Amino acid sequence: MTPTALEERIPAAPIPTEAAPAATDAAATATDAVPPTIVERIVACHDQLAACPTLDPGPQTDRLFTELVRTCIAAPGVGAAAVLADQRLIDLRSDLLRICAEGEGRLETRWAQRVCASADPETELAAFPYIENYHRLVRLELGALAGAGWSGGSHSRIAFLGGGPLPLSALLTHRALDCRMDVIDNSPPAIRRAERLLARVQPGGSIRTVEADASRPSDMAAALTDCDLVIVAALVGMDRVAKRRVLRAVSAAVAPGTHVVIRSAAELRTMLYPDVSVDDVIAGGLTPVSLVHPMDEVVNSVWVTRR
Repeated sequence: MTPTALEERIPAAPIPTEAAPAATDAAATATDAVPPTIVERIVACHDQLAACPTLDPGPQTDRLFTELVRTCIAAPGVGAAAVLADQRLIDLRSDLLRICAEGEGRLETRWAQRVCASADPETELAAFPYIENYHRLVRLELGALAGAGWSGGSHSRIAFLGGGPLPLSALLTHRALDCRMDVIDNSPPAIRRAERLLARVQPGGSIRTVEADASRPSDMAAALTDCDLVIVAALVGMDRVAKRRVLRAVSAAVAPGTHVVIRSAAELRTMLYPDVSVDDVIAGGLTPVSLVHPMDEVVNSVWVTRR
């Protein structure tokens, strides 16, 4: 599952809920049935995903992740605070974030393998079902950066933290700016897959892969030298403590004036990705500049900050 986009691979199906009370006939049953609440839909998705034998892409997981994302982005601002205050969601949120992160990783791994095995890797990459939403998110980030006074180009050196096995955001940003780009991840298998994929779709070494831990100051000091922009993926730091540790390591490693983009989430979308507060930004040693909350299918919010 990749919540940064919503194009569906298969038709969505309703999430099973408890049976409605018996009615006198089928028509009455259909009329009297009470639709599940947002909380009930999210809980049902979580429980069924947690019971899946695997989170690999497939009809069941695709359907459940699609329903989950659609539920969380359907009504921005409408009763979100009350929904998030429901104890059932409070209790399962951390596990649901874990499930979403694992599902996203497995989906990206599957597509990285497909692209690398293809005789036409560029066409195969373009067939990734969520690629348009990656384009939208990158355009949103670059627009927010322009508004904050950052002017990128071929002279820029950008580091993308948390590139994963399918580093689409880094690839699209590189192509938009013709810049030097480093894709950084702490997973050796993810780095190896990303390296193979980039060799197929962006040969020539214009995008490097670097194995480093974003929460370790010594790693960041070595990896972020001379960067004028750092982009922190949403899944780098899965809770508030971990996110602040990452931001402190980044801010300590870059020069004053360096821009740092931090992907976050708002309202019900925080059931899909960790949110980043203004207190987190400041505690991480960064100065908040702007915050953009998309209202379309793009799930991630975008912080623009400056060291």
